[in-house]
Amino acid sequence: MGRREGERDASRERRQRPRMNLNLPVRIQGHDSSGDSWEEMSSVRDVSAGGVAFLVKGQVTQDQVLFLALPLPREHRVSTE
Repeated sequence: MGRREGERDASRERRQRPRMNLNLPVRIQGHDSSGDSWEEMSSVRDVSAGGVAFLVKGQVTQDQVLFLALPLPREHRVSTE
């Protein structure tokens, strides 16, 4: 889940799967509490099989649905040819 810029999670590590540092641009789209859509560009900080970490400037609530669009670097792509 995204966190507000500048916030830190002081709780203990809860990840069950190893994470990989990965710096990629990401486009984040969502809707605010009044139903208005918003969009922002950010950067992925790390990824794991269970999720992705990134920062957002806007307000994001738990269970809020977000649409993420990010390019996968060529070295991580699998060719089907």
